[in-house]
Amino acid sequence: MLNKEKNSWELTTIAIAVILSILFFIFLLLFPEFTYLAPIYLLFGMLITAALNIYMNKKHDAEKEERAMNRVLTNVRNTILQNRKIAADYSEKALSPTQKFYQLNSGFWDIISANATILEINGEELGQIMDIKMITDEINGLISTRNDIITPVSDKVTSAFALSKTSTPLSTVAYTLRKKLDILIQKSDNYLSQV
Repeated sequence: MLNKEKNSWELTTIAIAVILSILFFIFLLLFPEFTYLAPIYLLFGMLITAALNIYMNKKHDAEKEERAMNRVLTNVRNTILQNRKIAADYSEKALSPTQKFYQLNSGFWDIISANATILEINGEELGQIMDIKMITDEINGLISTRNDIITPVSDKVTSAFALSKTSTPLSTVAYTLRKKLDILIQKSDNYLSQV
């Protein structure tokens, strides 16, 4: 759409320049004593055309930057929403000794870091995203611990407490995990309701 708009402005500029050129040519035919104005007229037309092109290029660049920023923030919000849905599911199944959990996606912070130059995020929104990222990292650590505890059970080797890499019982990790998941859900809901 922007290319069509830019092309229409360029066509309008060209049409105006052509019409004014024809009118000036007719004026010079009717009044030949004013031929000394021709170079001034041409210079004036070139300046108008150049100014319009500079304006349209700046407008196009600003809109392109805004679209890029919106794409990045949409990706971040979609990732947070997806993590929120997974967190709600995991919160219900935290005590299940047979179901292995997968890590939540914390790549949204990398997206923000990589695109920091184009993003115009206010401090409050950035703080909320940082909180969500930190709690996501904590949850991922708890998921790793939980998976280490239940791995022997899911492999049907022996009890979860006999061969687990940690001596922490599943119930303690599951309780902490459920608590952190609920915090993530709440923070995600708060963030997503503001945007």
